[in-house]
Amino acid sequence: MGLVYFKAGKYKRAIDSLSKAVRLKGDEAKYHCLLGYSLYGEGYANGDEKLIRRALKELQLSVEIDKDIPNKEKEYHYYMANILYELEDYEKALKEVNEALKFDNSPLVHKLKGDILFQLKKYNEAIEEYRTNLNDDKNLYAIAYTYFTIGKYEQALE
Repeated sequence: MGLVYFKAGKYKRAIDSLSKAVRLKGDEAKYHCLLGYSLYGEGYANGDEKLIRRALKELQLSVEIDKDIPNKEKEYHYYMANILYELEDYEKALKEVNEALKFDNSPLVHKLKGDILFQLKKYNEAIEEYRTNLNDDKNLYAIAYTYFTIGKYEQALE
């Protein structure tokens, strides 16, 4: 049930179901991992840093239980990168997003990498990541904002 609630974007219900699963079978790494994803989803949606910190702890616990979980769960690195980004640990987030790209070369992951690179003031690299999907208005805005940030106003207008 927790997985279905998570996939449906009903993070509070997913957290409730997965918390029960963890209480019943706390040695199941996958439950902790999915609970971490759900905590991140709810924390991000509501700007709740406590939930995002809890998400980090759950993902870390999942790896303590099963060291191979980052290889079994293809979304693990993506969520870890998002969590670290939200907690402003950009160097670690960059390492995680690079791992995520090995599993998922989607525009969404490239956008996250661009955002991380922007925060690290690696503006040219950020622009390259944003350019991977010029059909997305968010990427176009990110490119323009990056050019604006570095004082290239003509390019920002383009």
